[in-house]
Amino acid sequence: MRFTLHVAPRFGVLAIAVLLVAAAPCAHAMGTIVAWGDDSFHEVSNAPKGHNFVDIEAGALFGLALRSNGSLKSWGDNSRGIVSAAPKGEGFAAISAGQEHAYALRSDGSIAAWGLDNYGQVSQTPTDHDFVMVSGGAAHGVALRSNGSLRNWFYGFAPPE
Repeated sequence: MRFTLHVAPRFGVLAIAVLLVAAAPCAHAMGTIVAWGDDSFHEVSNAPKGHNFVDIEAGALFGLALRSNGSLKSWGDNSRGIVSAAPKGEGFAAISAGQEHAYALRSDGSIAAWGLDNYGQVSQTPTDHDFVMVSGGAAHGVALRSNGSLRNWFYGFAPPE
């Protein structure tokens, strides 16, 4: 069995895994999310059901998952809008969770950002359509362009294009 495991970066209280390939019989189907740890903000008990998930991320007190149809699911602590503000619809290709914010890379190369914006990690997100990868840190974001260059952003730092 092969699976992807993510642990929340700051608190280490949420661990989530999505089973990607089952080489032997197991209790969970491929694409199923399994969550364990502290459940103070329903990070475990509200983990989505089903078996159509292809990627997961763990933030400080929330989980984020990408479905095979390109739609997103977020759950856990919503005090920063990380659950309710998650983009709707399909067409997402990748996800990344920061500490209390998240990014989703669209199939067209643009980036959706939501959650806590105390250092510009959401509002400074670039609006171009040439990205192939995105990653969220504690209070910043970084993305890889199709030409191999990097773009990072946070409060007070948005380098020239």
